[in-house]
Amino acid sequence: MEIISGLFDNMVLQRDTNDESNASFEGKCSYSGNVMARVKDATGVLNGLDAVVAGTAHASKVRGQLKGLHVGGPYDIELWIEDKQGIVCDRLRVRNVLVGDVWVLGGQSNMLGRGRITELPEPINQVRAFFMNDQWDVAQELLHNFGITVDQIHIDLIGGVRPTKNQPITVGPGLFFAQEMFRQTDVPQGLIPCAHGGTSMAQWDPSLKSKGGKSLYGAMLRSVKKNGTKVAGLLWYQGCADALSADTAAVYTKRMITLIKNIRHNFDYPKLPVVIVQISRTLRPQSIKAIHWNSVQEQQRLLPTIIPHCATVPTIDLPLDDNVHLSANAQIHLGKRLAYAVRVLTEGRYAGEPPIEPGKIEIKKDEQRGTANVIVNYKNVVGKLLSNNRPAGFAITGNNLAECIYRTDLEDNKAILRTIQPISVINNAYVHYGLGHCPYCNITDEADRSLPVMGPMPIGEPRALTDFVQEFQVSKILPAAGKLTDLRFPRKKSDLEFNVRLFNEPFADIHLYTQECKYKDPLVYFSCHIKCAQHMQLAVCLGYDGPVKLWIDKHEAYYDPNGVNPSEMDKAKIPFKAKKGRHEIMLALGTNKKNARGIFLRFERLGLSKKILASPNKVVLPTIET
Repeated sequence: MEIISGLFDNMVLQRDTNDESNASFEGKCSYSGNVMARVKDATGVLNGLDAVVAGTAHASKVRGQLKGLHVGGPYDIELWIEDKQGIVCDRLRVRNVLVGDVWVLGGQSNMLGRGRITELPEPINQVRAFFMNDQWDVAQELLHNFGITVDQIHIDLIGGVRPTKNQPITVGPGLFFAQEMFRQTDVPQGLIPCAHGGTSMAQWDPSLKSKGGKSLYGAMLRSVKKNGTKVAGLLWYQGCADALSADTAAVYTKRMITLIKNIRHNFDYPKLPVVIVQISRTLRPQSIKAIHWNSVQEQQRLLPTIIPHCATVPTIDLPLDDNVHLSANAQIHLGKRLAYAVRVLTEGRYAGEPPIEPGKIEIKKDEQRGTANVIVNYKNVVGKLLSNNRPAGFAITGNNLAECIYRTDLEDNKAILRTIQPISVINNAYVHYGLGHCPYCNITDEADRSLPVMGPMPIGEPRALTDFVQEFQVSKILPAAGKLTDLRFPRKKSDLEFNVRLFNEPFADIHLYTQECKYKDPLVYFSCHIKCAQHMQLAVCLGYDGPVKLWIDKHEAYYDPNGVNPSEMDKAKIPFKAKKGRHEIMLALGTNKKNARGIFLRFERLGLSKKILASPNKVVLPTIET
């Protein structure tokens, strides 16, 4: 008799909801009859498991189910076939079996682990791994050893040459996770390593499962079925390969939904717990754009809102060992974070708090400075927010903002971002944590759990706004035109002697320019263009401090003869329908006898749903040209 799947020496059998084994096994044989079983532990034969019928043998096939082994072990299992006359025809022993939880490790290189380590963790007998040679043993690195793999895909992906046995020992999070789970629960843990470095979601496509061990999905499914299909959950660390281009980043969520749906179906576990690691940072700016990297991170943060029984664990604060791989010390921290997240996901709030998530974002006036404070409230914080020195990692974008946070203060579950800008500038901007491909972030809670990479998240009521126009064609200074009542669109633009001027701030300040002229009440024209990729409903958002007249494609669209200081942003909103293509924006500003200083100008897209406005990366805005 030979067991092909479901029951092997040294393995961990997945427990059921009653904390007992319910393991199915299959094999080959030369006899027919009942498959009998006897189970022993250190105290002897178990009650109720002495010479019990565990299955049948027929037509050279063995099928059975071993029920009733309580969590723990180790157990020695004796199987034999007994024919109709009660004659024992065959015997088989399966030794050193545990009952506990089994976890699949999937993804790419950070799940394999590239963290260099000088002293490996001491093996724990109750933590086992199904190594890539299809043998169970006490878990230790290398968990992902391609030198012994039985699945061809892992050889194909490294150039078709099997690596030598003397591979450098590096560590991922899987071993630390399993050992931490055992320390916390006293339940034996098993790992099925299936990851491969550098792999994309396309390479994990479930449609390739028919290739078996010649595809990543097929190899993972084969390994799980080899062990009876019963597992406790999936740990997934992948996404770097899909953050390298706009095309792959755009479909990351869709592909993850498809992957998890198929895994749950193929594992016959509709509510399979899935814990996803949010990718960290990278020092490869030449091969990526930060917008794609941040997009994948944000999608990973939001996956639990789309996929039930799922959690995302951040890593943005953890140190690297090279340009993209977490250090060994970081993997130790990550293993503990994964254990915490798994226990909350499977046991509920009795075990702790779900991963930290942003809550309400407020904007308040700083009473001492008169500037804006942005207050980011967080949910699920254990204790309070902490940093090992100056809190870092936040950024505010939009409204032509660059560096505007001069200090971040932490108070309980709040991060208070103190800015140098007034509320009028900060309102309708966006807040981020972990912006860019290699940010410095150092904020955790008292359980050593990082804030997630997030953003862009709107400050105030979300609006679809372009940046302020900072590059205009500006006319020469012209004589006074009073209240601009009779001013018409200029017949010959060449007479105005336009020159391109770049302003360093959102406010296009011409005060010094007009002060030097000979006219007592000078007039200045501003001109720019917008280009629309589709038909859209827009508004010109204009701030001004003198008489003003605005033309859109040579047609007068707005006139205020009584403009005075101060020049407030969005003082006027002028709606218009913009067809696909290029449009000219021209305005004239009277200076109120040189008291007017300049303008604010930006554009807002109207008519969008709140759902779309909450996802600014999905909003198509006009581009601004001079």
